[in-house]
Amino acid sequence: MFTKKSITEIVRENYRTADVFKKYGINYCCGGQASLKAACDLQALNYNGVLQELKNAVRVVTLPNSTLFASWRPVFLVEFIINVHHNYVRYIAATLQPMFLTFVDGHKKKYPGMESIMAIFNPLLNALLKEIDLEEAVIFPYLLQQDELTDKENMKRQWLDNQAVHNKLLQDLAAATDNYSYPQNACTNHRVIYQKLKEFHNDFIQHKYLESEVLYKISKPQ
Repeated sequence: MFTKKSITEIVRENYRTADVFKKYGINYCCGGQASLKAACDLQALNYNGVLQELKNAVRVVTLPNSTLFASWRPVFLVEFIINVHHNYVRYIAATLQPMFLTFVDGHKKKYPGMESIMAIFNPLLNALLKEIDLEEAVIFPYLLQQDELTDKENMKRQWLDNQAVHNKLLQDLAAATDNYSYPQNACTNHRVIYQKLKEFHNDFIQHKYLESEVLYKISKPQ
């Protein structure tokens, strides 16, 4: 899978490998024509170790469509949302956001539309970061209480109002990127950003489904 291809070819085949190469300072964009073995030898890296990290990066973990989220205990569902979706948002903030900024700063003339895409993505991501902190500190603990239902419903309505704003930004992001279809002349970094944005979009959909359609319902007192 990796041994007979250049670094650029590896990343273009699976964008998730980009983070591994970035970690080790290996160029995977326009100058990434070396093989994996040559790149590791050049930097005195453990070839087998890097190879294993790449294999881990492309491994896809999925839940079956038959997963009955509504049958989960509310406490377990909250832990799942925090550990899977909230931590993913924080990971995106630590990796994709600075990568996006660096790319836009260096390619304003070549890809002028990327600046307007970032102007949609950044407010959405920053709003999500604030929201997940609030959820973990206040909203989730309160939802798990089986009393004061009226206040809980008021909190849900306010939360849903915020979701409408977030959903509009997500729709704008998809429209601005033509549903995350990168242009024919896109360099490898450009492609990676679009693919990561698509991944972010898909995670957002499941994240918000679990909160609005499952957690808020099963956390109500019976």
